[in-house]
Amino acid sequence: MTITKAEQAQDEAPKKYTLGIDFDGVIHSYTTGWQGRDVIADGPMPGAIEWINQAIDDERFRVAVLSSRSETAKGRIAMHQKIAEWFAQENIEPHRANRIWFPAFKPPLWLYIDDRSHQFISWEDPMLDLDRVAAFKPHTSTIMLTADEKKLIKQLMNQAGRPGADIDVDRMNSIRRKLDLMP
Repeated sequence: MTITKAEQAQDEAPKKYTLGIDFDGVIHSYTTGWQGRDVIADGPMPGAIEWINQAIDDERFRVAVLSSRSETAKGRIAMHQKIAEWFAQENIEPHRANRIWFPAFKPPLWLYIDDRSHQFISWEDPMLDLDRVAAFKPHTSTIMLTADEKKLIKQLMNQAGRPGADIDVDRMNSIRRKLDLMP
């Protein structure tokens, strides 16, 4: 077998680490939910476009955007076009989106950035308990509150829970659990 000059040059080129970035919930805010493979209804996540713009300039990395949308050409084209549009909105040259790879498959990755993932350590990991797995909620389906907002809600619920207050205790405890205010 003979190695071509192109193959030899590729072997000698500096290695780039491929960063895989999920699209929905990581780049695309995905607040409206699934509308179709080529329908991207919401804006970008805060900071996503700036971060991607920096990453594509970093010589160490190759940026790959992955999604269930990637299964079809229409989905990959829609993601590419939307990122180019978001680049333009941030005064970044839209053609820079051409430096992003939109593969139809999951390639070997250095790191995968996803909103629905868990870093695997071992099968004994308590986070892999099937009841916990079934209860998983991505950040796009949870209430995002600051520590001060949680504190205020806790104070209000404590006031409402005093004797004589007209409140549904089961509902209040459900809210407390959702906000991590009660075990």
